[in-house]
Amino acid sequence: MNFCSRFQADTKMSNTYLPEKPELSPTLISDDDAVRLQYAYGAVKKSLEAYVTLAGGYVIEAQLPFPVNSDSEIVSEFRKALQRGKTNGRKVRLTMIDHVTSVPAGVLIPVKELIKICPEEGVHKVFVDGAHGIGCVDVDMKEIGADF
Repeated sequence: MNFCSRFQADTKMSNTYLPEKPELSPTLISDDDAVRLQYAYGAVKKSLEAYVTLAGGYVIEAQLPFPVNSDSEIVSEFRKALQRGKTNGRKVRLTMIDHVTSVPAGVLIPVKELIKICPEEGVHKVFVDGAHGIGCVDVDMKEIGADF
């Protein structure tokens, strides 16, 4: 990680850095994909959708069970979404992962495990929405390895 910034909200961050800081966000090419979790924060979902759609790409949603019984369920569904994103020669250039979900409240996502999978699968950038994790879990951005 070369960059860390604190914003009032991740919505402001996603609206600021995805479209306006190309050196920090991935360069999406038409037909490229982004993967996000089903439980991603609504406003951040919309920001990602707008950014990716304008670039001609697609957003793939990792469907998560409810209730979530184990980290392995989350990891398995994330891997499935990455595979769906790579169909027909497409590439997944960006993933967006919540650290702790807001709806349903308080699901702790195994971000370190998911981030570790990303380079193995050819993902270029990882965006962690850490807003709901602050105060709930220790957050060390360098340790988890997210790009922003």
